[in-house]
Amino acid sequence: MGRKRHIAVDTDGRLLMVNLTLADIQDAQGAEQIIKAVRQR
Repeated sequence: MGRKRHIAVDTDGRLLMVNLTLADIQDAQGAEQIIKAVRQR
């Protein structure tokens, strides 16, 4: 019962988005989710 934090930053290191997922989500799936969310935004 844990959490993972997937964080998106720009090339200057500024925070774009944070996505919290369950610990049983693979890192690749979490990365896909945050990339899709950043593109929609």
